[in-house]
Amino acid sequence: MIMKPILLSIQFALLGNVCISQSIPTDSLYLGQTLPGNMPGIFRLQITKGLIAAERIAISSDNKEIYFGELDSWPATIQRIKCYKYINNKWQGPFISFEGYIAPALSINDSIMYMQRVINVENRSVTCTFFSLRTDNGWTEPQRLLSTNLDTHYFQETNQKNYYTASALLNSPGGNSDLCKLIINNSDTTLESLGLPISTSAVENDFYIAKDESYIIICRFNTGSASDLYISFKDNNGNWTDPKTLGIQVNTPNPNWEACPFITKDNKYLFFMRGGNELSS
Repeated sequence: MIMKPILLSIQFALLGNVCISQSIPTDSLYLGQTLPGNMPGIFRLQITKGLIAAERIAISSDNKEIYFGELDSWPATIQRIKCYKYINNKWQGPFISFEGYIAPALSINDSIMYMQRVINVENRSVTCTFFSLRTDNGWTEPQRLLSTNLDTHYFQETNQKNYYTASALLNSPGGNSDLCKLIINNSDTTLESLGLPISTSAVENDFYIAKDESYIIICRFNTGSASDLYISFKDNNGNWTDPKTLGIQVNTPNPNWEACPFITKDNKYLFFMRGGNELSS
């Protein structure tokens, strides 16, 4: 799996005009920050001094919880998942939810938190997926989700109860990373590459798949450490279309990179990370 440069900022941009009922006042959504138009704006988070906001963000279905990660560098020696909560008509936090983990993602009904950490497996470092269950008293201690010794990065669940992750499969086109679907057959679980045109000889690593599986946003490293965000849709035959760039409003010139996409439940806002190679707090 490719290691990312240092993060500069978490940004978010308007994707479209979708009207849904909100569980909190509109002016309090997303920490009450000014909502962006088509040009991305920085999503400001309170970070521990000396650390940076990093990896993907996760927002609960009722918009009352916002999870994000912070770390010191990459590879990280310090990493944790923090959370803002909308309580008593105001945002409170951030609180530390998990120490030693990164890249939060919520299950469809928000009852499970997926996350990841690097562990030593057979004398090599492997990015493994962990999970925690929501209880009346908070989250349970994270447990490893899959027994595979392959990397599993950005694990996600869809409405169809399908599961997707990025991994590095043997004999893959690029040899670095594949976007994969979990194939579950009784007690046997295998990773199957989505294949062309999603997984190519370039590196596709971070991604977001729509809950209805109608589209997928991928982070593609075309040259060196520089990456851009692309989107692919499912056609009427259930095949993925050729990924198209999200355009100059999102993707900036190399050597900057855009990565770590997340789409809000109403399909209205795209959160992503934009960075370079300099540490910034």
